[in-house]
Amino acid sequence: MSTEILLDGSAIKSEADFYLELSKQRKLPDYFGNNLNALWDVITGFEICSPNSPVDLVWDNSIESKKHLGNVFDELVGLLREAEEKKIGLKLVLR
Repeated sequence: MSTEILLDGSAIKSEADFYLELSKQRKLPDYFGNNLNALWDVITGFEICSPNSPVDLVWDNSIESKKHLGNVFDELVGLLREAEEKKIGLKLVLR
């Protein structure tokens, strides 16, 4: 059974907001760098999810986030989709 992480896309107007919303749902390591490389490291390092502890990352109001984030939205979604393909326990749901 998956755990759900719910991100409020209406509150995500910058890349920093994305990491803030994520940190409200999951304790991120103190060394987390608030960038795509750091996000990749915590996802693939099984600090957010694992095959034995899967997570559905639900991004509500994702269209609203996309309006504010532009290309950054595409980069974040691309990274999360790539992590999904690695079968490490992450499933991205855009709503």
